[in-house]
Amino acid sequence: MDFVVCPESDETYDEMRAWLQMYQQPQSKLLEYWRRTAKRRLNVIHGPELPDFSSVLVQWPRYKDKDGHILVSALTVTHSSHNE
Repeated sequence: MDFVVCPESDETYDEMRAWLQMYQQPQSKLLEYWRRTAKRRLNVIHGPELPDFSSVLVQWPRYKDKDGHILVSALTVTHSSHNE
């Protein structure tokens, strides 16, 4: 799964984040929104003001899903390959 900088407005990013907080299906939409919000999400999670783990899980509950590890590993592999 490749991720890109979310070129959308802050409002669109917030709408995608809100959708991801409430829904898991359809999976194609979940994966699209996950990919489109990845760069900004990771910048917040790994940014200078590190959030506590519980707030990350509240903002991004898909990490807690039974398949959440797939979302994490897909982005980790992609992120690593972009940094080489």
